[in-house]
Order: sequence, then structure tokens, then C-alpha cells
Amino acid sequence: MQYDWFNTQVKQRLRELYELERINPSKEIADAIEACKSQLFSKEPKCKRKITPQDAYYSEYLAFKKYELIWPELQSFANKSSTGITYDIHKLKIELTPKEISHLTYNFFKNGTSAKTFEDYMHFRTHQRHNVHFINKSPKALYAESFYLPYYKENYIQMIPRNEFGDVATLAHEYGHGIHFLNNYHKRWFTQNNLFIEIISTFYEYLLLVYYSQTGDYQEISLYSLIDNWEELKYAAGNVNTFLQYTDLMGLKDCYTKQELQKAISEFIQKQQY
Repeated sequence: MQYDWFNTQVKQRLRELYELERINPSKEIADAIEACKSQLFSKEPKCKRKITPQDAYYSEYLAFKKYELIWPELQSFANKSSTGITYDIHKLKIELTPKEISHLTYNFFKNGTSAKTFEDYMHFRTHQRHNVHFINKSPKALYAESFYLPYYKENYIQMIPRNEFGDVATLAHEYGHGIHFLNNYHKRWFTQNNLFIEIISTFYEYLLLVYYSQTGDYQEISLYSLIDNWEELKYAAGNVNTFLQYTDLMGLKDCYTKQELQKAISEFIQKQQY
């Protein structure tokens, strides 16, 4: 199935790397092998056991913990005013083909970014054109993802286009990962710090929306996409506030291991029952 394209490419590179390691082993090759293996075997098997409140809360805790660095900013952002701007999204619907999505992304990087950024983008577009794959049918859970292989300086992107303008921003986001890693790859940071991974790519996504909100035929839909992002961020910030308040109430502020969390949550649940 074409959904397997992404991992098929990684498996091919992994075979090549094993052969290179056999002939001339090095730390760089070993790191590249680990990167491939982490991509291929990162998904955990589905658990059939019943999910307890402790398990659910711990999963939420880990998700929020990734962004602990910006909790103060998010907490204050939740109190900012809404834009108050309304619009009919159906009137703004623009259908785009994968070719048009690619062209609009190219136009942004060429005319809306620095010469160095455009050069890095072209590193992937010119020499690795076949590393970008658009999937025609939609599986249950995937929109877009990318994988950077430092040994080859390759960025693999696969995407299920919705054939709308948001796809352009998403493709810029995935290219942003490649540009980020090409200039500043650090294995430990990129495997342990989700915020560090996403902040640069999200910057390119928003920069594209700002660029098209000021030029061309996509000003209106770009502006409203930015408004949507503002409202979604306010909603996420509100969730962080609720989460932190609940954490304080449960006495979990200084609990960092799964065992500590589960114990504290169990005690809290027992107290609520009496």
C-alpha cells in the first residue's frame, strides 16, 4: 500500500547503512542507523487492557510536560481577547492540486524568505524531489509527517493533501523541519525535546500565512487561517491553565515519575469518594 512508502524508503536506507557499517564503521553511521530504527519502530503496540484514570491523566501529563518551557506564556495568552472577526469558511474554500500546493510552497520560499533559507529549501526540492510523496487515499490517522536522515542530509515528507490552502502551510511546516535539521541537527535535542523540534517548522508555517495574507490571490484565506490559529492557541492555553490548576489541586506539582503520579491520583480519587 502507498501508506507504506515512507517506511519503505527508510528501510532501504537502513540496509545501505548496515552495509556501510560493515565495511567502515563510524559514529555517524551508527547514529544514522539508530535514527532509521527509531522511525521504523517508534509506534507502540496497541494496549487492549482497560485504561484507568491514572493512565489517562499520566498520558495528559506527559503531553503537557513537553511544553513546560512555555507554560507561563500560554497561561497569560489564555486571557487575551478573541479577534471578534467572523467569516464563512465555505465561501473561502479553495481547491488545490498537489502540483499547485508544491508551487505555492516554492513561491513562498523563493520570495518570502532569505536567500540562505531558499538555498536550503532548494537543497531538498532540487536534489530530493522524489522524497516528497502525496498520498491519494486517506488512512485513519495521518495528515503529514517528515523524517530527516542526517547521514545523507535527506528529508522525507509524506502527506495526504486535503486539496485546500492549509496544505500549503503544512508542506512549508514539513520543509521547515528539514531546513532546521540541515542547519542544526543534534540527536539528543531532537529525540527528547518536542518543543525544540516543532518551534522552527511552525515559524515557517506562520510566516507563509503572513506572506500570502499580504500578496496574491490568497490574502483573505491566509488572514482567516491566522485568526483560526489564534483562537486554537487560546483554547490550548485555556487547557494548560485548567490542567495546571487540577495538578495543584491533586498535589502533583512535584511528581515526575509514573509511579508518583499514579499514587497521587489514586489517593485523590479515594478522597473524592468519601
